[in-house]
Amino acid sequence: MTEIIEDLKTLTTIPRSALEQLVDKTEYIICHSFFESKLKNEALTEINLGIGYLNILNEGDCIKYKFIPSSRFERRIIDTNNSDRSPLTEEIESNLRMKVMDVYKTLF
Repeated sequence: MTEIIEDLKTLTTIPRSALEQLVDKTEYIICHSFFESKLKNEALTEINLGIGYLNILNEGDCIKYKFIPSSRFERRIIDTNNSDRSPLTEEIESNLRMKVMDVYKTLF
C-alpha cells in the first residue's frame, strides 16, 4: 500500500506533522460539507478534492461513498497504463537533469 503522506514528506521536505494537520483539516471540511447537506435534507454531498470528486450518499442508516476522478487525473492514469512509465519518475529525472546541467554550466 502506498503511503501518500510519507511520499509527500519525502518529495516536498514538508514535515509529516504538517501534512497530517492538512489531512485533518481536509477531513473537517468534508465532514462540514456533509453536515450542511444533511441540514438541507440533501441526500447527496459532492466534494471537489482536486483530483476528483467525492460523492457521499446519505440513506439514513447507510452512507455510501463514490470517487469520480477528474478528467486530468483520469488522463494521467490512462497515460501511465498505456506508456508503462511513471510520471513521478519522469518528473524526478527531469529535475535531476536540470540540476546537473546547472552545476555543469557553473563549472565552465
